[in-house]
Amino acid sequence: MSTAPSKRSGTAASRAMRPVNNLVEKFIPSALVFAIVLTFIVALMAFFATGSGPVLIVQSWGDGLAGLLSFMTQMALVLMLGFMLANTRPVRKLLRALSSLPKSALSSYPFVFIVSAVASLITWGLGLVVGGLLAREIAAKARERGYRVHFPMLVASGFAGFVI
Repeated sequence: MSTAPSKRSGTAASRAMRPVNNLVEKFIPSALVFAIVLTFIVALMAFFATGSGPVLIVQSWGDGLAGLLSFMTQMALVLMLGFMLANTRPVRKLLRALSSLPKSALSSYPFVFIVSAVASLITWGLGLVVGGLLAREIAAKARERGYRVHFPMLVASGFAGFVI
């Protein structure tokens, strides 16, 4: 069951923002383009500020990136294993049970924050995933019960628990 609004539904504010979103999506490049452009800017700055040649700059960039491979692998594993743990049957059952505790929209936001913060104390990868999954479960439960929650605020509450 998806809690995201369909293309045709939404509040008046979201319908009013649709042309702005389309314009931004059309003209603002992806994150990869920004990464490539910034890489060239830093390479040019290194060339002029340090006097290093282009070959040394490219070698240094490659050595620096290779030095981060073990760290990147470790972070990917933490996230993947946190996601796997959060999607086990007992944890999903626990999240469904927890999602029935908040009785109003106002109590939903701090509740998601607290559960996400406790999960983050176990491991940050679990806290990151649990916050999003619990936000989705609570949004579905709110829809069943007939009260409205602001889904982006629920997700933000889940990620706020990550600061612990």
